[in-house]
Parts: sequence; structure tokens; C-alpha cells
Amino acid sequence: MKILAAVLLCTLLFACSTSRVMVGEKRQSISSDQVKIYLRSPDCPYEEVALLSASSRNSFAVGDQGKMNKAIARMKSEAAKLGANGVIVGGTGSETTGMITQPGTPGYGVALGHQTVSGAAIYVKPGCGK
Repeated sequence: MKILAAVLLCTLLFACSTSRVMVGEKRQSISSDQVKIYLRSPDCPYEEVALLSASSRNSFAVGDQGKMNKAIARMKSEAAKLGANGVIVGGTGSETTGMITQPGTPGYGVALGHQTVSGAAIYVKPGCGK
């Protein structure tokens, strides 16, 4: 029983692909299609809702762009759950999680990794910027 509990705990700890730190008020959830990605702060007044990070870990996304798209989709989904209608991207990156090698060929192989993105979930008042 203790082994099963340890396996479940490890799975939960390492399977997470998003995280958040609340810094504002949670609103009613919206569709992730309504969440806009900003590369800089919008010209309109906004409220910060949470600090977010997401990755493409444990996805079947292929290529760096596909993996980044997955990480951004996950971040938009998390923002939507909080009622945030925007995310200001603060940074992106990549992490190597392992390597596949062929026996007898030291130093040669394929790196396994995922893309990461972090930012601030925000709420921009409707009609702003129109």
C-alpha cells in the first residue's frame, strides 16, 4: 500500500504541466478561445489574476513549434479556468528531460524535451481597445 501511495505521489508531482500563483480575484470561467495572448502589456487598463507557467510535458506534440503551441494552449486553458481573458507572456524556454541512444554509440542520440512558457493571467475590461 505504501508503494502504491509513493507511485501515485510521484506521478502527481512530475505529471503537472501547468502551475499558478493567484495574485488577484478569480472570476467565472470562460472558454480558452476567449483568452488573448499578449507579448507586452495591453494599452488598456487590466487586473492581474495569476502568475502562470505551462509546459508541453507529457504531450504528443512534435517539433519545437508544436510543443510551444501545446504549452501556450495549456496556459490559455488555465487562464480561462480563472476567468482571465488575457495572458501577458513573460518568457519561454525549453527543458531536456532525457535522451534516447543506441547501445554502442556513446555520445550519439536524440534529446527528449519539452517547451515551457510563463506569464501573467490578466482580466481586460470588455470593449477596451475597440
